[in-house]
Amino acid sequence: MTAASLFEHPGLLATAIAEATDDVMFAKDLEGRYRFANPATLAALQRSAEQVLGRTDAEILGDLQAARQLMENDRRVIASGQPTEIEEALRLPDGSVRHWLARKMPCAAPAATSSACWASRATSRSASWPRRSARRPS
Repeated sequence: MTAASLFEHPGLLATAIAEATDDVMFAKDLEGRYRFANPATLAALQRSAEQVLGRTDAEILGDLQAARQLMENDRRVIASGQPTEIEEALRLPDGSVRHWLARKMPCAAPAATSSACWASRATSRSASWPRRSARRPS
């Protein structure tokens, strides 16, 4: 497929962007199961697609308390219906702790039930960022 043909197929273009970025991008269904995880997400979780897709944070992470906090943050975003930026810390399987500035937003496809989409950037910064709601363009 040529670069020009990617622009003719928005779904393929979005996939190419998600696969090329080093930003963590993923989507979960309303039950919190991962339905999409780009390569950066899999690398950050230190897991394969088979170990992530179709599973919840509680099933993937070794830290049940952290998984519950992530899942609660997800529920709040879906309940609010608004994009939100939040700092999240996550202990990885190798024992290291990563801090993320996550932008979480509800997303819905036409004629489909709502789901949630996330984009996160890893940071080594340990100070807390203020939580704020992102505004959608008018």
